[in-house]
Amino acid sequence: MSGEFTDNYKKDRKAYQKGARFLGQKPDEVMMVATHAADLMGAKMAGLKTA
Repeated sequence: MSGEFTDNYKKDRKAYQKGARFLGQKPDEVMMVATHAADLMGAKMAGLKTA
């Protein structure tokens, strides 16, 4: 999911939360998989699961 779709960008919790909503899910129902620690931290702070 790209920030361009949400009009918000990484580290802004809205970017992660809107991504989950676009998928028809609540933030705690999706998982962000990434290699960058900052991406994972932002997603976790927004309520997503991380790996």
